[in-house]
Amino acid sequence: MKKIKLIFHISLIISQLPIFLFAQDLNLAQAIGQALQNNRALKVGTYEIEISKTLQKSALEVAKTNFTWLGGQYNSLNFDNNFTISQALPLPAVWHRQSELYKAQTQSNELKYQITQNELIYQVKIAYYYAWYFQARQKLLQKSDSLYREFVKASSLRFKTGEGTLLEQTTAESQALEIQLQLTQNQANIRIYTTQLQTLLHATQDLQITDNQLLKKELQISESPEQVSQNPLLTYLKQQILVNEKSIAVEKSRLLPDLSLSYFNQSLIGTQNLKGQERFFGSNYRFQGFQMGLAVPIWAKAQRARVQASQIQEKLIETQVELTQKTLQGAFEQAIQEYLKFKAGLEYYEQNALKNADLILVQACKAYQSGEIGYLEYSQALHRVLSTQDNYLGMLNAHNQAVIRLEFLVGKD
Repeated sequence: MKKIKLIFHISLIISQLPIFLFAQDLNLAQAIGQALQNNRALKVGTYEIEISKTLQKSALEVAKTNFTWLGGQYNSLNFDNNFTISQALPLPAVWHRQSELYKAQTQSNELKYQITQNELIYQVKIAYYYAWYFQARQKLLQKSDSLYREFVKASSLRFKTGEGTLLEQTTAESQALEIQLQLTQNQANIRIYTTQLQTLLHATQDLQITDNQLLKKELQISESPEQVSQNPLLTYLKQQILVNEKSIAVEKSRLLPDLSLSYFNQSLIGTQNLKGQERFFGSNYRFQGFQMGLAVPIWAKAQRARVQASQIQEKLIETQVELTQKTLQGAFEQAIQEYLKFKAGLEYYEQNALKNADLILVQACKAYQSGEIGYLEYSQALHRVLSTQDNYLGMLNAHNQAVIRLEFLVGKD
């Protein structure tokens, strides 16, 4: 029994050393801020937004300008040359619609960034509150450990004086060892969630929650399922409908004719009749002119097919929006019921169970020390009190997680 106790003590001390000696202290606001600053997924989202904003400058795209030179005997036996500049231009409506599409795509990437940000904050809150919960539970277990140590001392003394039995002493020591085991396991849980936090924050050292007593997180949003309309995922999908509409407009604009403009400058070596008079023009005299035209999409079957495909895509996205909204509303209603359940449980503990537990603990300690009750009654009372306090912490953590879930569903930081 002594060897087992020594092993538990050593393992408990070793498991706690790195946290207290090398940990970085932080609260929830600092954790969220560091995660938003260092998270790689958000950096990717930032680059995507920058790319979209840069692409907006390409909306007024002009096709390449053609420069052609022609030389030869195209007018006479003399060697003439022709220099032509030509440019194809879309109608202004095409540029406008392309610009609107790029703006919509930029807004879409910004909303996509908000989705990633909302999910990241959600994960940080979960990990932080779980680490906070296990840290609070560690303090309760340490308090339990102290009580059971006193129980072991008292039972040992009663056994030595002949008032107690070996069974009483052994039982007390076993219960004390069980608490030490729970301390070790709980410390491991703290490490699990602080490591998860460390990963989310891209921190290079261990983390230590600075908040002391575990607090109840208050619900600061409406309990109406309509709140999910603010969810970033739903807003993003609605934006995709707009993007698709702009894309259809662009595809339709490509069915419009393009303008073509050209300017030529050439020589026409030879004699020309001007107002009844013959006049010779050499290679140094240049003739020039302009040409305008329209490029009409006569063979537009493929382009019309792309328009039809985009219209079908729009119906698909609209269906996704409806499905996502119903799914989010269902998840919100379920989360509300979870919240109400844990809220009622907390009210029971806060108004009744915790007060009764404190009273039972005080009375049981006095009665056991005075010999009014035996070790069995005291052990049962002590177990009941500590179980009540432990269950309260578990209920409080479940309540906080329910609130965090609701905040995530409505996209609240």
